[in-house]
Amino acid sequence: MIRLASAARAALAALLLAPGSKVMWLKNDYSKAPQLDADGKPLVDKVTGDPICAGFMNGSLGVITRAHPKGAWTRFDDGAEDVITTADLEKLTHGWAISVHKAQGSAFKRVIIPVVRSKLLDRTMLYTAITRGIETVVLVGDIDLINEVIATAPQTLQRTHSLSFEAATQCCWSGDSR
Repeated sequence: MIRLASAARAALAALLLAPGSKVMWLKNDYSKAPQLDADGKPLVDKVTGDPICAGFMNGSLGVITRAHPKGAWTRFDDGAEDVITTADLEKLTHGWAISVHKAQGSAFKRVIIPVVRSKLLDRTMLYTAITRGIETVVLVGDIDLINEVIATAPQTLQRTHSLSFEAATQCCWSGDSR
């Protein structure tokens, strides 16, 4: 059994993280996830001597796989793996549930969508949420609200203000060199 440094153990425990915990990375970090050669040794840039890393990207979902003396070993959905240390904890949050916004561009085996009245909820958001699911999508909420959301035109169609490129062009790109 690997004994964690007390600071790493305390930080992970404070966030309730343990092997099997799902996490989300919150900030691009290009120093993470060194790429390995066939022997498992890190690939090194021939010019700088620095390891070549795949990096952890904002919004990546992962799983804490095992303890490490400096923190916890984590594998992300894109295959990137590395150790998460106490210094990395500010770039990490729980990944059991994520917003529709964070899920855009991703797909998941199972999706559970709580449908509650909100200023942000319209049929475009509901469509985006539903289409994240690959095998199973479960809507939890009032069926009347779901039907109302589907029947109502999206809020973006109700906008009364917009940008005018013509006005911006005359104002800002008039050819005046001042």
